[in-house]
Amino acid sequence: MVMEWMTERRHNLPVSTKSLIGYVSTINTNFANKSVSAKMKWAYKFIKRNGFSIRRISHIGKKSQKIKMKK
Repeated sequence: MVMEWMTERRHNLPVSTKSLIGYVSTINTNFANKSVSAKMKWAYKFIKRNGFSIRRISHIGKKSQKIKMKK
């Protein structure tokens, strides 16, 4: 059920750990009562177990010094 939701949603929108936790919390009330760290650990294990990946911005491009000097 969660796999189908995640696969479907990935085609249109990125899926964050927060959105994954929110979705699972709506369909499973026991999950909603767990601590935040337990939810995060579950989400990361779920992502790893099912072959998904988490992408983060690791570099934001900046104008080089040469371009700044030309202006």
